[in-house]
Amino acid sequence: MIIRTVSKDPRTTRGDLVNDLQRAGTKVTKATISNTLRRQGLTSCSARCVPLLKPVHVQARLKFAREHLDDPEEDWENVIWYYLNIDMFGKELDPVRQQFLCHLQRHTATLKGHVMCQVFLHPPLWKPMVEFCRNILNVELVKEYTEQCVLESDVI
Repeated sequence: MIIRTVSKDPRTTRGDLVNDLQRAGTKVTKATISNTLRRQGLTSCSARCVPLLKPVHVQARLKFAREHLDDPEEDWENVIWYYLNIDMFGKELDPVRQQFLCHLQRHTATLKGHVMCQVFLHPPLWKPMVEFCRNILNVELVKEYTEQCVLESDVI
């Protein structure tokens, strides 16, 4: 039953399978489900993180910036500001980038307006991460502290 259910709907969670089996009168744990699926050659996976900014988004941001370049300061008092705190762990750059993109992706639905993102990094990763953010995500480094980098961005 487990293999059949997962084959029909690959997005079925272990919890769903446990509940289905309990309704059928069989008591199993999530670990048992995982072991059974692994023995049958079925493994779990996570959705792939993709870059948040596509060229279309970059162009939209540039257009917005050009349009509002000469706006008076009073106009910006009504702009919504968001603060996002991200703790990233690791000494390798690629996993840290992956974590950062996943965090941003998780919050993009709620982020509108001006976003300040505080990122805590392993010191040797500051410079490559800041370059990655500036070049790939169009997120700009504002201040650099001894233990943190603060990045700012306008999300449109």
